[in-house]
Amino acid sequence: MTVSAMTKEQREQIFQARKQLAELITSHPSHFYICEGCESILDFTPIPLNLCPRCGGYHFCYDRERLLEAAAILAAPPPEE
Repeated sequence: MTVSAMTKEQREQIFQARKQLAELITSHPSHFYICEGCESILDFTPIPLNLCPRCGGYHFCYDRERLLEAAAILAAPPPEE
């Protein structure tokens, strides 16, 4: 489903979920890291062969500041249409 096909309520639900996730990441940054391949934020759940589940990448960033910046982007409100 594309963003334009979503209702305003659906977009708001997604935004709220992203905001809650960003709050969790911000409150526990040591539990997360970033894939260098696709920039996904991942938790420390054991990953087979230490590969990113989204892109298969194997380079990760553990920098706290970069993680907090990514969480802030995740929590940003969507652009108005």
